Amino acid sequence: MNGDVTTSAQITRQLDKAIVFSLLGMVVAIPLSESLKSILFGLSLTCWLVKMVITKNFSVQIPPIGWAFLTWLSAIFVSSLFSTCGFFVGVRDVLLYTIFFFLLVNTIHSRDQVWMVIWAVIIGIGLGEVLALYEYLIAKEYVFSGRDMTRLHIGSLGFTGAYLAMIFALLFGLWSHIRFASKPQTFLIAVSLLSGLALLFTYTRTMWIVVLIIAALCALLHRQWWPIGGGALIIASLVVGMITSPWISNRIMVLANPLTAPSFVSRFPIWDAAMRMFHEYPLLGVGHKCFKPNREQFGVPENIGQAHNLFFHVAAELGSLGIIALVVWVGAYIYFLYQTRKQMLDPLSRSLWFATMGSFVTILIGGIIDPMIGSEVSLLFMLVTGLLIVSQRLAAEKQT
Repeated sequence: MNGDVTTSAQITRQLDKAIVFSLLGMVVAIPLSESLKSILFGLSLTCWLVKMVITKNFSVQIPPIGWAFLTWLSAIFVSSLFSTCGFFVGVRDVLLYTIFFFLLVNTIHSRDQVWMVIWAVIIGIGLGEVLALYEYLIAKEYVFSGRDMTRLHIGSLGFTGAYLAMIFALLFGLWSHIRFASKPQTFLIAVSLLSGLALLFTYTRTMWIVVLIIAALCALLHRQWWPIGGGALIIASLVVGMITSPWISNRIMVLANPLTAPSFVSRFPIWDAAMRMFHEYPLLGVGHKCFKPNREQFGVPENIGQAHNLFFHVAAELGSLGIIALVVWVGAYIYFLYQTRKQMLDPLSRSLWFATMGSFVTILIGGIIDPMIGSEVSLLFMLVTGLLIVSQRLAAEKQT
């Protein structure tokens, strides 16, 4: 009997290690490879389920904000049942990043593991940026002029600019509260410089502005001057870009009158088409991930696959049910940020709080021009949220 108990305990420990290391590999792979990310996620999830079976413990911790995430998933589920393009297509993406959140919250049990995940995020984006910048600047020999400049993309990231803005939120949060040794600090500085260069060549003006806002919020909330220097460095890089590239110059000059900019005005017919979808399917929409398959029927301009606005997109794909679920999600997260800020117990929690707040700002502001909920952006958002919850739990346990 004792031998069986010992063997079971050993298997459980090995499964715990397998979960953590497969999660770390998945996090590194997020900006690098869609297939590798999915394989490692499947491995970590399988190990978690096997552990539940062996220990006969099927309880899953659901933090209060987790119920808001489940509300959003439920809206996706119901809409996809009556979708015009298939149930699994709609549910798959949201199911993945929601399970990922619960996997993190339930399987990360120490500060060392929290730090391992944070470093996995930074290593992954650093590798992705090196590969992307090499391909963009050297392998394909792009010229920094002309009207047809190709945007930089990192790996399989759907919204590269938004992912980089969230990385800056994480970096600013860490620098505001953590003192690093010289080698980690040098690595963080190198990744931040790579991130700034990569962000510049995404030509995503909204995310340029978001990063400046995040820097300003960091300076305001933490009463520190160094984020102002970071923002000044970003502005200086944009100025250099204006001088060296007519393309960047045109992108920046349009910001003088953003409401009359051609790129903004061109969204009006897309929003009109999204509203026609909503009027045709007011309760449940056309179905999650079904905007693109229905674009011809509702007169969406050619080659447009989404509504270029978070709320218009949700209204078209998920109808009134989706709008309600989105408002609940946004309101719940604002309350979550308010509550957790009052309860921050250690520097790591404070760092991750700022990362979650900056990521939330990225989604809301980016949502003006793109539906930012989905794919790798949501994975990173769920990651920093989950790590914040874990770090606060560990800090509270340490005090008791």
